[in-house]
Amino acid sequence: MKKIYLSLILFFLFSSLGHATCLKTVTTALTDVQTCGASETLTVKSTGSIVFSGSKAVRANNGVGASNTTVINHGLISATGDTINMKSAPGTNRITNSGTINTAQNENASSSTAVLVQKTNDTEIVNSGTIHGGKYAIQGLETSDIAITNSGTISANNTTGAAIYLTNGTNATITNTGTITNLRHGIRLGKGHGSLNNATIINSGLIAGTTHNDRNSIYVSDDNNVTSGFNLITKGEGHYDGKILLSDQNGTTGVTFFDFTLDCSISRDQTIEIHEKQNMRVINNLCGNDTYEILDSNLNPDADNSETNGYLRIYGEDLDIDSHNKKYRSEIFLSNLNDIFNSVSEEKKSSGYYSVKKRDNIYKSETSGVTGDFKIENDNFTPFLSYSSQQAKFNNGEALDSENLAIGLKKDIDYEKFKFSVVSIFGLTQNKYLDLETETQQTISKENLGQFAAVNYKVSKDIKIDDSQSLNIEVDGKYGLRRLPTYLTSFTDGDLSVDDAVDQVLSGGFNVEYSKSFENGFVLKPYTGLSLNQTLSEKIDIVADGERKDMAHYMDDDLAVKAGLNISKNTDDFGLNFNLEFNEQNGLKDSQVSISLTKVIQNNISKKIEGLPIDPELEKLFDQLQLAKENERLAEISGRAVEENRIMKDMIIQLIKENNKLKTERNLLLKN
Repeated sequence: MKKIYLSLILFFLFSSLGHATCLKTVTTALTDVQTCGASETLTVKSTGSIVFSGSKAVRANNGVGASNTTVINHGLISATGDTINMKSAPGTNRITNSGTINTAQNENASSSTAVLVQKTNDTEIVNSGTIHGGKYAIQGLETSDIAITNSGTISANNTTGAAIYLTNGTNATITNTGTITNLRHGIRLGKGHGSLNNATIINSGLIAGTTHNDRNSIYVSDDNNVTSGFNLITKGEGHYDGKILLSDQNGTTGVTFFDFTLDCSISRDQTIEIHEKQNMRVINNLCGNDTYEILDSNLNPDADNSETNGYLRIYGEDLDIDSHNKKYRSEIFLSNLNDIFNSVSEEKKSSGYYSVKKRDNIYKSETSGVTGDFKIENDNFTPFLSYSSQQAKFNNGEALDSENLAIGLKKDIDYEKFKFSVVSIFGLTQNKYLDLETETQQTISKENLGQFAAVNYKVSKDIKIDDSQSLNIEVDGKYGLRRLPTYLTSFTDGDLSVDDAVDQVLSGGFNVEYSKSFENGFVLKPYTGLSLNQTLSEKIDIVADGERKDMAHYMDDDLAVKAGLNISKNTDDFGLNFNLEFNEQNGLKDSQVSISLTKVIQNNISKKIEGLPIDPELEKLFDQLQLAKENERLAEISGRAVEENRIMKDMIIQLIKENNKLKTERNLLLKN
């Protein structure tokens, strides 16, 4: 009878503890224990919490029948100790935490542990939040095949403990891109329970023992055992605060090794204090100019690593660059070509323009330029000169300025109902780069001279609506190339070398323009268009402090949309052209305004010369001479014979001479 009473008492006692199942999603505040069964998943949302005033807020251990348990926490799980207990639980147990798991209910208890995975195999812990314990954040005793991945914070607050403590097991992997820290030991492997073999630590974050006089970032202790298979892989910005204390391997040297792998990605200089380093073996995977050396306790070279205590000094400082002024340079180059070609049109003899391009949070570019025709005795083509100045300022502190001088040829051909236009340019570009080392914010300016060439093809057709209105449909294609030489920028942290290159850009699209003529001579032309823009060049070859940091051009198959308005008025002796255009290309916003104003001043042949009127007969002869010259020019263009015009010109010139002779004789007679 007493046994029956005892069983009933125990039953009600355990029932009063609130053995809630783990097969749930928690969205509110809970204060009771969550007890897990087989293959259950407990999820705590960001609005939920499990705060228990005793030990073991989540019981996922073998004693309550738990196995293959998954805990996913986005909120808060807290207790006095062993907050999540997975002791001796079989199967694969997983904890994924982006919230907080702690022992805040008993912060300073020497035995408080946030996550206990004692005597388990195949445990996975992924933390992007905070796991904090009084003595240990994560404790794994007699644990094998455990994988801990941390991008958040794993910490403890004890002078004898560790943030992560693993012992008496095998096959452990700790991957850290965040922070692992405790007052004494950041990570401790092994103790009197036995060694931990085949442990790999991959660190690109911080591992630290913070304030204790004998603090260690990593401590390997096997208490008269021999640890094997240890590999510390340092990557990127990985660093250590506090020495690394290795096992003495039970007094042996050269039998087993502690591997220190230096990855190619290391990007900082550091000096790591190492005790019992005689069994350290450095695996050098450093790249470029990065190197290392082993030092003794006095920071003197210890090439044979014979000293027990000393340092591993890594010269891994990376040259940190963004290279935006290379990444976006083909996009900026095409924008400049568009500005030049837009300034050359049938109506414009000379023009000035100003444009602004802006890519949000990346750069702003301003361009100003002038283009002007010059006349030659040939109607087959029109030559012109173009000058532009472009300044691109990047938000990160880089810059790319250029001055461009080009000579161009323009040819218009009318064929049946179509009009063909070909514009080609050849020029020089003076480039000024402002390069930036992002870590130190050091800037250096470099200049070089390049060459460029481009061609613009257009085919258009006018569709007449009435005498004052028409619609023009145009197909437009552009191809440009620019050669840039090699240049070298020498920063304090290393050299930046940019190889020579030929940037190639291609653009193809179409435009639709409506034209309306008014009685006062003004012509209004709103237009719109689409184009597909592409960089044909390969990536830009860049070497930063001996490491390849090649950069791909940003512009690649980008669709551009434009809309604009053109207002013009042209008479025999006056021309005005105003153009306003807006473009958008994959986040790049471009606005351009250009204006062309021409004035034709002709000499009036009837004006007075030295106060005397010109003889009417001479005026007629002069007009005939001008006509002869015009006929000669037309004859050259059309292929007609010029001999007749030359004879006529000679006869007219002779008549002028004879007339002048007669006038002179007449004046002499009048004086006498």
